[in-house]
Amino acid sequence: MDETERLIEVFRAPATASVASRLSALMNLEQLGDPRIVRFFLDVLADEREPKQVRLHVLKRLRSGHFKPPDRALVAESILRIVSDHSSECLRAQATLALAEFTDIDNVPAAVGSLAPCRRGTSNESFCMDLLGGSVLEYLAEPDNIGANRSRS
Repeated sequence: MDETERLIEVFRAPATASVASRLSALMNLEQLGDPRIVRFFLDVLADEREPKQVRLHVLKRLRSGHFKPPDRALVAESILRIVSDHSSECLRAQATLALAEFTDIDNVPAAVGSLAPCRRGTSNESFCMDLLGGSVLEYLAEPDNIGANRSRS
């Protein structure tokens, strides 16, 4: 058993029930830089039984977006699921912010477009520009893009 596997076992052990000990195990895993932790972090993020603080910590680490292309797509899909599930409002808000790092992944700009009315000329334009950056706003400004004109009939 290598160090990554050992730390994953420490995280999963019943004795590691406190939030502090779980976060400590996660931080130790992060230091290893092992690519296998991405899949483990996605499992932790998806587990609604995990404490909110643990899931938020993992989400913030995944938000960096510094992954190989196949992992980037998996991370983006996992974050999209958090945005639309029954997670806490805080976790969903952080997931929405995290999506800004994944606008190059299929379905992310459209999903973000369905979350907020970020169209040019609206009072939300500057908020959305700060939140999501120009690339998403440019995408949403196009009339043919999904979610761009949800409120128009």
